[in-house]
Amino acid sequence: MTLQTLWKDYLDALLAEMPALAALIATQVRERTLVLLGSSAQGGPRPHLLAVAHALRAESTTFTDALAAALRQQVQEAVQETTAPAPPRRSGAGQRSQLSLADDEQLERDIELARLIQTIESSAEWELRELQAVCASLKRARSIRAEHNPLRPEMCARALLSSLEQVGLDHPARVLALRVSAPLLAVALRELYTQHCRSLRRLDIPAQRFRACIDSRVVASRADGDGAWRGLVARMAGHVERRGSTTTSPGQPALQPHDQMWPAQLIPRLLEQIADEAEMSSAMRALVARLRAPVVRAAAVEPGVLRSLAHPVWQLVDRIASLCSANDADGDDGPATLATLLDPIVATLEQADRPGSELFEEALQRVAAITTRLNSAQLSSLDQLDIDLTELPPTAIGPALAEPAARRGTDGDPDALPAHQGETQEMLLPDAPRTDLPPTAGTDHPLPTIPMDMVDTEADTPAKQNREAWLVELAPGDLCRLFILGRWMNAQMTWRSSNGQFCVFSSRRGGRLLSLTRRQLARLRAEGLAATIERGQQVRDAVETLTRDLSANGT
Repeated sequence: MTLQTLWKDYLDALLAEMPALAALIATQVRERTLVLLGSSAQGGPRPHLLAVAHALRAESTTFTDALAAALRQQVQEAVQETTAPAPPRRSGAGQRSQLSLADDEQLERDIELARLIQTIESSAEWELRELQAVCASLKRARSIRAEHNPLRPEMCARALLSSLEQVGLDHPARVLALRVSAPLLAVALRELYTQHCRSLRRLDIPAQRFRACIDSRVVASRADGDGAWRGLVARMAGHVERRGSTTTSPGQPALQPHDQMWPAQLIPRLLEQIADEAEMSSAMRALVARLRAPVVRAAAVEPGVLRSLAHPVWQLVDRIASLCSANDADGDDGPATLATLLDPIVATLEQADRPGSELFEEALQRVAAITTRLNSAQLSSLDQLDIDLTELPPTAIGPALAEPAARRGTDGDPDALPAHQGETQEMLLPDAPRTDLPPTAGTDHPLPTIPMDMVDTEADTPAKQNREAWLVELAPGDLCRLFILGRWMNAQMTWRSSNGQFCVFSSRRGGRLLSLTRRQLARLRAEGLAATIERGQQVRDAVETLTRDLSANGT
């Protein structure tokens, strides 16, 4: 039986297990909710616990059916993403960008989802690693990645949230249900992963090709990207020299490899690894592949290429990989796509017989100009940004962006604020709660419009100082790693207001453009859900991954 057949059989068996998994989760969450109801006092979370218990009642299968369908959909979409290209998406110069507005409720859901995912990953850490290794073998992958697992923790968390929404629970009840479900879902998935590992192990899947391997050279040089790079260069040079020496005739001295032999093998592998980790589109992969010859020629001209990742060659590659995180996707076409814009730069490098630092520095400047052009094009396509955002209070940014320019003040004044701005401030500001909301059943007070844990009451601690420093240093062009809209994504800051209160990020996911306030970014940072991807980090990560793969394969 071939690995492809085994992989298909595994996916079929996994999909068949989803109804049973959904029923188990529904039962456990319902029982836990009833226990909490028995020990909770009147008021507080009790009304939301009652809502959860009612939605998950035993005589109704609505939640169970919704969860089973959502889990199956998550698995099918994950498999499709790795086997079929994304549907075409027009992104020409005249295409209107899509803007996603993150409100406080969305942020709170994301934080609770992230906590749920972290609980699962902590509980099933070793089971996940083994299952990823076996799935990588079944898919004939070159390295172990979390994406090889067709039922990852984040997929289960999103399926659970979708099911809670389908049964009609409001936001506070959904957040409470996610919190109650976290330890129960972690145990259920850990047991499921363990069963799958045992079943696949009986099939003698050759997971040893993807075994975990700790390389002391990688660990020792992790903080030093140049150290890891020099170690990889030395390993590759020694490997090529050993292979060259085995081809000599007995009694003859070993033939030394040509100066270009091992760079011509190492550099293409590293560029391919960078393309894999950046999840580049087919067009960008082809463009990066064209960089192989210029980089190899540059390594022959300047030894610094093989000594330091700070060389302009690797700065250029890292900058291109960063741009792909926010501006590249399969199906993009038109004159303003990333691959089309970068093509003349790569063509110039290809034509150079002896490309040096000066040529790559010039290429870096041209890429920076393209970054500015892309950011300007995305922002100019948004009619909503006609409003002067720097004049609005921080909590009014979402409604202001959402209000079309045509619906601003009736007098046609371009500086006039939307007619509903006062109402918006009353709805969103913590010091101006709404008084026209109906009281919640079982309580004598209306629900607060802002969750209490969203209000910043933290003292001036070192953690807060670090967070404030991070927020101050953020600038347009920075690449960030954010957990937003229910998933991790790389997003590039496209715009920041002059007072630093409002930011717009560009990403391949989440509708391309994301609007976040400074307060929302601070909350994500406090929860460990926002970080800056440092310049050069994508190349350093690819170097470490390639070093581990060579170690695992005995190279």
